[in-house]
Amino acid sequence: LGAARTASAAGDTIVIAPGTYTQTAAAQPLTPKANQTWIAALINSRRPTVIITGTAEAVVVDVDVDGVSFIGIQFQADVDAVNQLVRVANTVAVSGLNFIGCWFDGNNKASVDGISSVHATLAVTGLLVRGCRFKDIDNGIIIGVSGMPLALIEGNVFECRANADVGINLADTTAYLTGYGYVIKENDFIGNAAAAPV
Repeated sequence: LGAARTASAAGDTIVIAPGTYTQTAAAQPLTPKANQTWIAALINSRRPTVIITGTAEAVVVDVDVDGVSFIGIQFQADVDAVNQLVRVANTVAVSGLNFIGCWFDGNNKASVDGISSVHATLAVTGLLVRGCRFKDIDNGIIIGVSGMPLALIEGNVFECRANADVGINLADTTAYLTGYGYVIKENDFIGNAAAAPV
């Protein structure tokens, strides 16, 4: 995938053949370019046919540009060193990020967040998460101080495995103030009764 990323330009669509793609220490996190779409070549209604996993880095995919879409892809932790499957807005604010029909699998590793934007006071505007599944995840979606303005989180399944797990975590107590206009609807939160859905 690193070679595909290098050869591509902003705005390109990258179609990924079925298989497992591993981000190693040498490859580092996958970093899409602005306005790119990363889509599985074969869309399976039961589960993704493309798996992007990490074995050494703490982050599998790092998004610090606008307009990126992921469709039909599974993000997975393969070792305890992985603690964020997709990190967003780590150094700059991000807008127009889309996840459609994706899976986020912590794979029973120590501590893993699915979509993580809790690292800085930077907003993620216009986040769309639709028809996704979060499994074995400490925080399905975790948002920091600037919240997730104009987000739509719809039709997802969050499987909470332990008391401390959270489906959607507005991690900063002021995030709800700055995260205006977001909609969370028709999601399923499954698992331990003591876990927190939102």
